[in-house]
Amino acid sequence: MRILILAIFFSLSLNANVEHIHISNPVYDYLLRAQARGFIPNSSLAQLPLQRKEIIDFLDRIKSHENELTNSEILILRKYLNEFGIPFGTVDSLKYRRKINLNFNYKEHNMMVEPLASADARSGDGETATIGNGGFRISGTLGNKLGYNLQATNGTVVSGSRDLLLLDQQLSQNIKFARLNSDFDFTESHVRLDLDWFYMGIARERRLYGNGLFEKLYISNNAPPMDAVFAGVKINNVEYRFLHGSLISFPITDASLNSFGQFPPKYFAMHRFSWRPSWGELAVWEGMIYHDRPMDLAYLNPFAFYKSIEHSLRDRDNSMMGIDANYRPFKNLQLFGNFVLDDIIFSEIGNGYWSNKWAYSFGAMYTSEFNLDLGLEYARVEPFMYTHYNYQNSAVNDSSQFMGYLPPNSDQITLQTRYWWESRYPIKLDFSYYRHGSDVYEGDSLVVEAGGDIFNPNANNDPWTVDFLGGDLNEIFAVNLDIGAELYSGIHAHFVYRFQKESINPDPSHFLRFYIEVSDF
Repeated sequence: MRILILAIFFSLSLNANVEHIHISNPVYDYLLRAQARGFIPNSSLAQLPLQRKEIIDFLDRIKSHENELTNSEILILRKYLNEFGIPFGTVDSLKYRRKINLNFNYKEHNMMVEPLASADARSGDGETATIGNGGFRISGTLGNKLGYNLQATNGTVVSGSRDLLLLDQQLSQNIKFARLNSDFDFTESHVRLDLDWFYMGIARERRLYGNGLFEKLYISNNAPPMDAVFAGVKINNVEYRFLHGSLISFPITDASLNSFGQFPPKYFAMHRFSWRPSWGELAVWEGMIYHDRPMDLAYLNPFAFYKSIEHSLRDRDNSMMGIDANYRPFKNLQLFGNFVLDDIIFSEIGNGYWSNKWAYSFGAMYTSEFNLDLGLEYARVEPFMYTHYNYQNSAVNDSSQFMGYLPPNSDQITLQTRYWWESRYPIKLDFSYYRHGSDVYEGDSLVVEAGGDIFNPNANNDPWTVDFLGGDLNEIFAVNLDIGAELYSGIHAHFVYRFQKESINPDPSHFLRFYIEVSDF
């Protein structure tokens, strides 16, 4: 029986899906497997979120490989074909229900309204907590050209420990929850205009930029959503994208809330050129962080070389550049790599010079025809990476690092297994080994600056040399288990378990989380 609650369906124009699909949607995991399997050549998952029409195109291309899909892949594909409104064709033997939503389509216009709700129970270190969250998402396209999306939620603590909830990255960044001891709310939105090969838009949304399985060296969702304008050119297998975003700097007054807080303006500009042949993707990237002045026209220029511009603007800003790629040498195997360079003096390479700052990651993913994926990735971030002699120009948005997940002076190796068991959510089992060298303090006094704190930039060039993983070394071994299932159309249940053992703490920790949600958010 098809759900009719809040649902009105008319004919669907597949060309009108210009809006973005949120990075929380599990379709991206499915597309990554399909990419490694070689079903969607000339594709990229290095800049998320994708547009609805891009995902529709990928799913349609996967459908053309029906004879090569496993039974689990076919069943999962049916669910996504249904969700994104694609005719099933030859893979259809069952009719699937649509999600609970209100869906309007009229000629070249469409709109979808989705309810969002979740109940979330957590347990860890002898404490428990339960929260509830609810809201809505409105998305669609006007005139086949203008895509839009608005997502807003509000939640509250039902019972238990707020300290346990503050271990959650998103909740700890929420001012109402973390600083005002109140409830929490989140919102993301965007408007995007597509004109054939050119597009532009403005958005407040979480993004993931960079090739790789786990570590996103360009932009991660480690920080709050970034407000940004963007524009790009996409012709065949080549894309050039420009982004200029606003960041929240560190306050320059004691007051950091309400109208008494004073925050200098701070911005992040970047552009990325990518080429996507059938075997993978090759891209070059450049970024700039600047502050304490209005938006600079030099960095608003979408086609410029930032490093030279920075020099001409009196060398006040924090520039970076990098290269990333993925490569499929043969079907079912995909290799990934990222490299980001901040500063370098070639004569000091190998001498431990503190200002030679870079980060890199490389890894591989193997997808078997037994519905099992294996992924392995190593990432390393040098001391003082992401910092700047002017601490306001560090890669920080509202006190959270937004480039990559690992802090400076760290490395991590991660092994992930994914088993696809006819659910939109594969069973994920991760093993990770993480090392971080932190700065050494005696009381409030900094004794050893090891380059492990993004808020300590070594502005006085002291020390002159540093050792990788110097300072107070903490080693963490962790195991993560994540199981999800669609209980009914649009209603999902998730179970998460984490075991963690730290070298600085003799007692291991256990974390449990169980939550049920309506739609993905």
